[in-house]
Amino acid sequence: MKKITIGCCVCAMLLVLNACSVHNVTKGMEDGEHYDAVISVKGAGKAEAADEGPERLETETDQRSGQDLSETAQQLKELREMLGKTDEDAAALFGGGEENWTADKSILVGRNYEARLFETEACIYTSYDENQTVGMIFVEMPDGDAGQLFKQIETALGQAPDEETVDEEKSWQWQMEDCVITLYEIEGTVSMDLVKGI
Repeated sequence: MKKITIGCCVCAMLLVLNACSVHNVTKGMEDGEHYDAVISVKGAGKAEAADEGPERLETETDQRSGQDLSETAQQLKELREMLGKTDEDAAALFGGGEENWTADKSILVGRNYEARLFETEACIYTSYDENQTVGMIFVEMPDGDAGQLFKQIETALGQAPDEETVDEEKSWQWQMEDCVITLYEIEGTVSMDLVKGI
């Protein structure tokens, strides 16, 4: 009888000690156990973060958008100002670029540049007019996002496109005082050109 009583006491003590031991919450969660208290505490933390978060995130987003807009506007301005420049002046832009001559080297067609524009790598090709000044600029962006770039240009210029073609080949055109800007998306390839105004 003593043995049974001692055995019962030992079992009871083990149960009490087990109940008082620290439970591995992470392990339990991995095993699929539910911890309402843990979830509610985490939820409360998220709720507090949510009270502060959206305003903070909105500010960050606004700042980021402002930077994007400012950068896009600045790069569009640089491209537009390139129109009408002589080769001597154009040679100092976008890292200088390389001269592009006809096969017989008799005519300087324009310059080829590589630069980072609108948050992507771009190839820029200029074409000189009869006065040997930049008459057209063609920008090719192999990894560009047409939808994102469209929004950036529209916001930077402060106006919707004057012409829009949405088909297999998509294009949007803005008529400016000094030039015409056209954005293209053809078979997933994004490009744009700027043509000097008449």
